Amino acid sequence: MGLSSIVHYGVDATLIAMLLAAVRHNTGKVFAYETYDFSSILHGYMNWGEYCYNWLLGYVKNSKRFRREIEADGFSNDVVLDYKRDDPPRSERSRISILPRN
Repeated sequence: MGLSSIVHYGVDATLIAMLLAAVRHNTGKVFAYETYDFSSILHGYMNWGEYCYNWLLGYVKNSKRFRREIEADGFSNDVVLDYKRDDPPRSERSRISILPRN
């Protein structure tokens, strides 16, 4: 196992941690890491994902390479927003789920 493999696995692990952080930010749901024997390691891993996710959001918000989405982009033309009322909302944004149009 060379240095490039270690870097590759580290980047993959960071991307997964960032995905879990994005899930927490958008839904309010957290991975149940406390059920595992190595929960302190997983807690640190989740904190690393939060740090990287927040850094990326800061970069995107301050970068001229990104702009707000417009309807002409067509990225969300095939989805509708559905407000869920069964879960207590973490924020107004956490109550929105995206469902495909029929």
